[in-house]
Amino acid sequence: MSPLFGNKQEKAAQKAAASAEIERLIALPAPDLAVELMPVFGPDGPPADRGNPGLHLLQILPWLVRSEPRASNFMSKLQQPVREGLELLENAGLVMNAGQGKTKSTYRCATKLGETALSEGTVRQHLNHPANSPALG
Repeated sequence: MSPLFGNKQEKAAQKAAASAEIERLIALPAPDLAVELMPVFGPDGPPADRGNPGLHLLQILPWLVRSEPRASNFMSKLQQPVREGLELLENAGLVMNAGQGKTKSTYRCATKLGETALSEGTVRQHLNHPANSPALG
């Protein structure tokens, strides 16, 4: 087998793995995707761009599929589900809209509650009991 042929097989395998990972993420219920999204705002997430107040969607998407080198071809399919997951995190008080950056993109960052939930591993519990929902009597 020539190295060139092996390289094509490797690329095809990476592309298939990336597609499978994107499809797995898309198929997740929104709360499960939100739980997978929250670590993007933690210490292992990408750094915020200089001069911007947090992370924007185009930083979050590649981080979410960072283990799949060929995933960039499939990112557009993830945008809507990720937006929905981010909305759940915002509604639970774990993430907030941090404003717009130089490019007019919306930036988000973890709240103090979000940082605590991430460090304690309680993100899912907060999604089940949003911070801004009325108390049940």
